[in-house]
Amino acid sequence: MLYELIYNSITTDKSIDYKQLQQILNSSRKRNVELGITGVLLYHGGEFVQLLEGPREALLHVFHDIIFHDTRHTALTIGWEGAITRRRFIDWSMGFAPVEILDTSKSPGLDGFMQNGAATLDFSGPETTGPRLLHSIYKQCLVAP
Repeated sequence: MLYELIYNSITTDKSIDYKQLQQILNSSRKRNVELGITGVLLYHGGEFVQLLEGPREALLHVFHDIIFHDTRHTALTIGWEGAITRRRFIDWSMGFAPVEILDTSKSPGLDGFMQNGAATLDFSGPETTGPRLLHSIYKQCLVAP
């Protein structure tokens, strides 16, 4: 069964830089390939939003046994989890794009996230504003030069 889980958190280290983000992405991508997980990570202003999709047991393992115990997170909140019929991020073991390089006109909700964080987005289901924003970022990155 394909499953999706979306969470957000505040980082305990407000000074995470690009090099640290790359380390997080590299280890996530390696693990996700091994477990059949795809998804996207959004980071801005000390706040993470991540959407993971893949086999239910693998996702729950990654979230509860790895992410939940990662000391870089505080205020960890699941916005949505549930069964899905298809993957949206099939080409991304863990996609990421710095929000500063994205075209906000092509990603509705990005301005609000950049100004006020994840509280401006609805993550209560697979077709709400949060997941739609993440998917629009994915589509923007697929056509980027």
